[in-house]
Amino acid sequence: MDTTSTKLVLLIRFVAFLAFFYLLLDLLVSRLIRNPASKVRGFFTLVASPLTRPVRSFLPPSATDDQVRLAALGLVGLVWAIVVLLSR
Repeated sequence: MDTTSTKLVLLIRFVAFLAFFYLLLDLLVSRLIRNPASKVRGFFTLVASPLTRPVRSFLPPSATDDQVRLAALGLVGLVWAIVVLLSR
């Protein structure tokens, strides 16, 4: 691979890594802090919302927030693993 392709793959790996851990933190905070009016919980929900919103559109309307978070976490984790494996 040339230099540009290598940098692009590293950037995608890094973004997928960050997305995975933002979703993981959102899931953890939502389970630890039960108060829906909490500012900490609201912050992590806001940070993870660009990742959970598209996933919610593919799930049935009856899906809970935890199911949406887990589905988004699984999808981002899969993308991250695929990019890591393909870059080797």
